[in-house]
Formats: sequence, structure tokens, C-alpha cells
Amino acid sequence: MQRCCWVAAAALCVSATGEVPEHRLNAAKMQIQRTITVQQNNTHLSRLAALRTLRDPTLEPIFRSLVSDPQWPMQVHGILGLHELTRNGFDAKTLLSLDAQAREQALLVVLDEGTLSTSRLQELLTIDTIEPHLQARLLDEAKHRGLSVDAAILTRVLKSGDPRAAGRCGMLLAAAHDRTALPTLDRLIMQWEEPRQLEASFAAMQTLRRHPSPMGARWIEDALEAEARPGPQRYALMALLSCGAHAEDPRWARAMAEATRHRHRVDLALVRLMAKAPFSAAARDSLHDEPLLHNIADATDAIASDGATQPDALVRLVETGHGRSIEWLLDTAAEHNPGIVQPAMERLIERIAVTGSANPTAMDQGLRAAIVLHDIAPARLRQLLADAPDESPRQQALLLAALQLNDVELAHVAGRIHRIGLSVTDAMTLLLLARWQDHLGAKEIDQLGLVMDGTRLADPLRTQAAWLLLRHTGQHGALLNARSETLSH
Repeated sequence: MQRCCWVAAAALCVSATGEVPEHRLNAAKMQIQRTITVQQNNTHLSRLAALRTLRDPTLEPIFRSLVSDPQWPMQVHGILGLHELTRNGFDAKTLLSLDAQAREQALLVVLDEGTLSTSRLQELLTIDTIEPHLQARLLDEAKHRGLSVDAAILTRVLKSGDPRAAGRCGMLLAAAHDRTALPTLDRLIMQWEEPRQLEASFAAMQTLRRHPSPMGARWIEDALEAEARPGPQRYALMALLSCGAHAEDPRWARAMAEATRHRHRVDLALVRLMAKAPFSAAARDSLHDEPLLHNIADATDAIASDGATQPDALVRLVETGHGRSIEWLLDTAAEHNPGIVQPAMERLIERIAVTGSANPTAMDQGLRAAIVLHDIAPARLRQLLADAPDESPRQQALLLAALQLNDVELAHVAGRIHRIGLSVTDAMTLLLLARWQDHLGAKEIDQLGLVMDGTRLADPLRTQAAWLLLRHTGQHGALLNARSETLSH
């Protein structure tokens, strides 16, 4: 849903400016100034992330100015802010103007999030001055989306001298049945010192999981036989298990039989979960009577079958409270069948207390689960917010999730929450309303100033309050002009 014109909103609000003490407006301007100026303790970065979350079109001039900031982390927030507002932040000219570190961080974020449009992807693929490992990542994404990828370009990037590019392009060429690619990769790896060798190997393993091929699997088998370190061994095993034909690879069974520590056995069970490699009867027998391992096995089978078997397995995995399993599920939820993910996300939200003190882990997991749930079933998240007990940790977590989502309907739900003062939940509800409403009354504007100036909310949320206060009182324009004048000099 498109937001109404903020110019008109500012005009409506000018009359309320007199209700806000001058010192509070100055404090709001100072808070935003600290946000767009590098701080020695780096607190400006979390505040910039909070401003981006607002998805406020009136912030575009600030984000555009950050793109040319001398500090590369500021550039990252600038280009991501533009991208999130317009999806036009990643044109080739803007991207190439960034510091190399900013270019890498920003591009990897949008590729991981899947928000880079296919037209932009195709445009960036034509730019051969982008760093080789980023070119390789773009080529990988193009292949994943079913676009035509020129083998000559892959070969050129393979031989660029960058180990990450070499590992990725070697596997992409192997998936295209090029028999010379992996021998070339082997020769390059032999020329590098160990850290660069490992970079190339990890990039190759990662790519094989996304683009399986018989040649790639054989290459990983050879690497697995030669590798003695547990970490690379398990990663190689995971890559191999990701190729369906290798789901019963005897090396996994041998490693499980030899593992004497519970943590190592959990690691090996998670390897199968991450590879989506179902547990055979023999694999299950190796788990003995360890309940967590059987829960992981059930979850693996559920994911591999899209819920045809063990449909409630992810809920049971969540109920174990096993941190690494839950973290993995939250990170990869978009890859799995929504039908089995949704109940697990709702269970994580249910684990947030409705009375007493909040458990920080449950709060964090529930907040992230709420964001995942919104992608799957936005109406369900709105209902959970509406049903959350007032002033409860659960309501607080759901409001914090709502502040990170671009959904005006959540503000309509928040509008029905009973506010009696300026508690944490009252303050977050006010922020949500101020973000989406075109007009706030004098009382609400005064409360917004108190939230900005108080200590109940974390600094990033008080930064949002500062910006919203300035916008609703028509004072943000002067700040934008001052920023432009500073840059011009």
C-alpha cells in the first residue's frame, strides 16, 4: 500500500509545532545529526538501520547523501536505504561509485535476501570491473534463476586469481558439464597458500549444494578423503549429502560411529538436516536413544518430504529448545514448505511469556519467528498481535517485529491497543502509529517527544521517534537542507 504524500502531511502538522518545546525539537535534530555522522563507538550504525526500517520516502535525500560518504559502512546503509525505498539503488553507476568493501557488503545483502531484480542482475553481469568474487556470486545467482550464463565468462572469472571466484565458477562449469574446470581449479589451489586454498574449497562446496553435479560430487569425495580437519570435513560431507545420490554415503555412518562426544553426534545429525538428507533406517539406528538426535532426524525427514512425513516435526524440534537447530530453522525458513514452517513459528511466538519477566532468548527467537510468519501468513501475525495480552513480553516482541515490517495493516491493529501512559509497549505502539498515520494530534506529538527524550526504549527506536517527531511537525526539511549544504562544501 502506498503512503500518502508526506508534503501534505507536513503541512497539516505545522500547526502542532508550537505544542513541542523548542529544546525537544533541537534534541530530535541532534539525535538525527548523530545518526548521520560517524561516531567513535559506532552507535550510528544501529540508528541508521532503524531509520531504514521506517521505509519513509522522505528519508531518500539522507540515504542518497550517505552513498557519497567517505566511510564505507555509511555507504552501505545509504545504498541499502535507497534500494529498500525504490528498488533502484543498485544501478551499476551507483554500485561502482562505492568503496570496494561497501560494494561487497551491500551486494551480498540483497543477493542473500533475494531482493535484486532480474533486470538489475542482468545489468550488473555486463560490468566486468566488479570484483571477481562478486562476479562469481552474480553468475551463481543467474544460474539459480535459470538465466543463460556464458561459459567463457565463467572460465575468465575462474582464472582471475581470486580463490572464492575460482571455487564457485569451477563448480558452475562442472554443473554445465565442462570436464576441464575442476582440474583447472585443482591446479590453482595447489599454487595458493593454505588460507586461500580453504577459501576456494569452501566456495566450491557451497556452490555444489546449490548446483549439484556428478563431477562436482566426485571432486568433493576426493577432497573429503584428503581432509583431516573436523570443520572442513563436516562441510564437505554436508555438500556431498546435498547431492541426492549420496544420501547414504558411508562416510557419514563411519563418522557417527566414531563420534564419542554428544556435541559431535549432534553436529553430524545437523549435517544431514542442513543437507536435507533423509535418515534411513540404518542412520536412525546409529542415533541410539538420544531424543534430540531423533527430533533432528524427524525434522530432516519432514523438510526433505515437504511435510508428507512427520508434519509436526518442526514444532517438536522447536520444543526441544535446542539453540543451534532453532537458529538454523529461522535462518532457512524461506527455503521450506510454509505449511510445516508456520506451526513452528507460531510455537516460537507462544514460547514468549505473557506474564512476568521476559526470557531474552525466547524474546529474540519469537521476534524473528514473527517476521518469518508475516512472510507466510500476514493475517495470522496481525491476529496474534491483536490477541497478545496488554503489557506482556509477547505483545512487546510482536510490536517490535511490527516496527520492522512494511505493513500498514499492523498499524491498524496497534490502533486498537489500549494505551494508558508511556510504558515500553505504549511507546512502541505510538511509534507504529506515527510511522503510518498522516496526522497526529497535539497530545500524540507531545508523547512522541517524551519517547524520543526518554530512556524506556533502546537508542535505535528513540532515533525513529526523533525522525517521526520532526516529520510530523514539519521540521525535517531544514535538517535535510543542512545535510545537503554540508556535503556540497
